Amino acid sequence: MRPFGKLLISFAVARTAIGFLILIFFTPNNTGAVYLCLCLFALAQLSDQIDGWIARKFSWPTVGGYLQDSVSDKLLHIGCLLAFSEYFTWVGIFVWFICAREMIILAFRVVLLDLSAKLKKYKYQSIIYASALRTSIVLFLLFPLVPQLENLILFASYLLLVSASLLAVWNLAVLTAEISRGGGQRRPRGADGPH
Repeated sequence: MRPFGKLLISFAVARTAIGFLILIFFTPNNTGAVYLCLCLFALAQLSDQIDGWIARKFSWPTVGGYLQDSVSDKLLHIGCLLAFSEYFTWVGIFVWFICAREMIILAFRVVLLDLSAKLKKYKYQSIIYASALRTSIVLFLLFPLVPQLENLILFASYLLLVSASLLAVWNLAVLTAEISRGGGQRRPRGADGPH
């Protein structure tokens, strides 16, 4: 196993579990639960940063590790958004956009060998997408704690979620155009997957 492999796997599993815990515990009218969810989300983001740093600095990045990290991040985000959809109208629609984007990109990553190289030039758009999505999640978690700013926080949360959804649609259009232009290098028949 690669150096720190078990630690990196445990970080990914922890982020997935945190998404599930936020889904279970988030209740806007329970301040203790809101603080717990906010702390869990902060812990998940910290683990994501540490995980990435360790993988780049001390380990050999692998396609399997890359996919594992990516899927755990998505499950964290989906868990949070599903928790919010129970209390906030329209969040469920955004969950669909986020899931559609992630599933399609994941499918292309598995099927095409050179997709990561093609996507590098769109790195900043992905950073903007992730920042809008994560900031929206933090604002949804903060809104019950600052009742005097409730409307402003909810408006900003929805605005960021709409922005992330629009970026998701744009990412899908760009990805589809990129692949249709170059065809992408497919995995040889019978070749193992990304593991």
